[in-house]
Amino acid sequence: METGHTDLNWTQERLPLLDNWHTFDRDKWFSLDIADSETDCIVLTNKQNLGNISEHIDIDWQKQDLLMYTVTMAPHLRLHKDNQTFLPHPLVWEATRFQQDIAISFDPPKLINPTFLVFKKAWRGTYKWQPTQSLFTRIDNLELKRDPSWFPSASYTDSEFILDKGADKTIVMIQDNAQYMFDTNMWNIYFHPIADLIAKRFPNYNVLSIRKRDPLQNVYKYGFAGYDGYSTSPEQTAKRVQQTFPDTEFAVISWCAGVHGALQLGIDIDAYSICLFDRFMHCMGETPMYQAAFMPYEYDMIKNSLLTEPRKGIHCFEVDRENNEFNDTQYATLSADVLNNINMHQFGRTEYEKIVSKKGNLLTTSLYKNGFMHLADYI
Repeated sequence: METGHTDLNWTQERLPLLDNWHTFDRDKWFSLDIADSETDCIVLTNKQNLGNISEHIDIDWQKQDLLMYTVTMAPHLRLHKDNQTFLPHPLVWEATRFQQDIAISFDPPKLINPTFLVFKKAWRGTYKWQPTQSLFTRIDNLELKRDPSWFPSASYTDSEFILDKGADKTIVMIQDNAQYMFDTNMWNIYFHPIADLIAKRFPNYNVLSIRKRDPLQNVYKYGFAGYDGYSTSPEQTAKRVQQTFPDTEFAVISWCAGVHGALQLGIDIDAYSICLFDRFMHCMGETPMYQAAFMPYEYDMIKNSLLTEPRKGIHCFEVDRENNEFNDTQYATLSADVLNNINMHQFGRTEYEKIVSKKGNLLTTSLYKNGFMHLADYI
């Protein structure tokens, strides 16, 4: 088994599935016609043991490969091969390829996050395949660590990176992104991506980074349920931040899936600056991609916008990418006076790809002195 890219145009196929995913049965196999071929699918919520793939899909392993796509993130999927259990880590635009039978199970998290899987059969040797970095963690090798050595001058709890310099301004980071799933430090509970760069770039600021305690509970609820081990609601998140640094002004930053929680927190603690990278989310109920993180009984919770009146100090840094329509939908639902008060910093795709190959992402790029834009200008 391995992960990779194919020429089967999955990015385009994923979008209509997200538009309609809530209409499909849960925990039952079903078929859809995708790209003129019958495709096997399942949306997992509570079902635990799916058994071998061959019990559900008729496939000739001598001549065919099976490609698995995760329409939504799948941190609770388990693959069983040769008496070993693995955690797969595919990105939603990648395929996981199987060339022999494999057993699958699903370990439901404490907070249910639907996981939508699509399986496509492909005749071996008839399609293009570009391998990517395959990450399959063996369960029997799994060991959560608490290792502060990556940045020893900070203090830690199981969900906090705290750097108290006695300053009158504090930068708060919300960690709610895929780096829990892919970084080599993923099992170190004390690891907070990019917090070290923030601390070095802003020596006269306090730094507080908030993450979920357990990577195996990395459920995307976008801050509505707080952060595992730290809080259970947005209100509790805000209260704890203010208790940690009671007499400071706040700037809040995040990227990717963390931007909704960062916006919520920034509003709740009256941050003077809220910097959001890669994504803009103010209302989960407006975009099927984000609705897919919630169960139907949670929809009332996500139907309202965080921005009902104009607010100063919001900065959005984004790139013209294929999935930019998600941002466009979010912007389109704002009133004109609210939208006009958001500071948008948009960059072309070609420029972005040059950055990513060298620096990592827009946020890390903004922390380098020779970058083309600087976070320091906005906080």
